[in-house]
Amino acid sequence: MRHKNGQISSQIFTYILAAIIAAVTLLVGYMAIGNMMEQQKIKGLEMFFSDLDAAAKRTATSSFGTQNSQTLSIPKDYDTICFSSSKTPQGKFDASVLSAVDQDKYPVIYSNLEADTDKNVWLINDKVVLDSSYIPEMDVEGGFLCLENKGRVKVWFRSTGTRSVLYI
Repeated sequence: MRHKNGQISSQIFTYILAAIIAAVTLLVGYMAIGNMMEQQKIKGLEMFFSDLDAAAKRTATSSFGTQNSQTLSIPKDYDTICFSSSKTPQGKFDASVLSAVDQDKYPVIYSNLEADTDKNVWLINDKVVLDSSYIPEMDVEGGFLCLENKGRVKVWFRSTGTRSVLYI
């Protein structure tokens, strides 16, 4: 077959076009999978905080002394989870909560509590607080508690009649 100068064979053009389409398809697929994984992580985190909040509220509204357990799934992106008692009715954290926190080991948590921020649950990875939330009905036995993330944790709540006390 004779080709004129400057003309590209239609077969070469077809191969180049197929390679470009395949590359775009792979790129779009890779981005979609990454987006789905990120959404799954967010849903896991939302479910963790939602389940914890629901368990604390359910126990807080129960009669005095009622005990409930809750198994929580903790997203694998965190190696430690810490809990502190919530604020007093005056809107401040009790001094016993501050004294229970190791300021050298958890400086961000200590400063959150000292500044009376609305945070009493922290998810940590490599000593860096990545996520946090506030559960107003929750107190913690001893004021402060940190647990190693093993994927799931079973916590117990005991009702005081108006609040719930988390313990292990």
